[in-house]
Amino acid sequence: MPLLAEEVRAYLVSTRGGAPFLSSADGRLLVSWLDEGVPVAAVLAAIERVARRRVGRRLRTRMTLSSCKGEVKKLAGTPSTPKSRPSTGATAAPSGSLAAEIERLAAVKVPAALTGVRTQLVTELRTLAPGADAPAVLSCVRRFHERVWDATAPEHAELQAAARTELSSLADVVSAKVFADLVDEHVRQGIRGRVAEFTMERIWTALGPGDSP
Repeated sequence: MPLLAEEVRAYLVSTRGGAPFLSSADGRLLVSWLDEGVPVAAVLAAIERVARRRVGRRLRTRMTLSSCKGEVKKLAGTPSTPKSRPSTGATAAPSGSLAAEIERLAAVKVPAALTGVRTQLVTELRTLAPGADAPAVLSCVRRFHERVWDATAPEHAELQAAARTELSSLADVVSAKVFADLVDEHVRQGIRGRVAEFTMERIWTALGPGDSP
C-alpha cells in the first residue's frame, strides 16, 4: 500500500505543482480509498479528468484529492458496486491491448524537444510488456510526465510570468501561497497539454481486465 499511495502523491504533485505532499485530509481520503480497494489507476485517471476540467477556469482553490472524489466514484464505483474500467465515451480509451496502445503512443506527434522523452517512455513500456503488472506500467507514465516537465524547464520562467498576468484578477482575492500554487498549476497544465495523448486512463483501459492496481 505505501508504494501505491506514493504513486498517487507523486502524480498529483506532477499534475498540479505546489506543495510536494498531501494535506492531512487528502492523506486520510487516500487511505480510505486504498482500504476500500479503489484501484490506484482510477485515482490517477480521476486526477487527469479534474485537471483537464480546471484548465482555463479562474478557480480560487488549489487542486486536491478531495476535489477528485466525484471522478473517482465514476471510474471505480463504490465498494458495493465496483467498476473495473472507465465507461466508454470521449475521454475513455478504445479497446485494445497494451501492446497496441504502446505502438499508438510511439506514433503520436510531440514537440521536437520532447521526442527523446517520448522514445524513453515507449522503450520502457515495450520492455515491460507483455506480462507487466499495472503499477509498473502506470509508474512509467507518471515518470514520463515528470520528464516532460523537466525537459521544458527553460520555458518555465516565461510561462510563469504569462500565467501571473493571465490570473492577475485572483491575486487580490486569494493568499500569496494559493496564488503561487494556481500559477504553478496553470503552467503545468499548459505543458501537459502538449502531450495530452499520454494518459493514465488510456493505459489503464489498454491493460485489460484483471490489471487494476
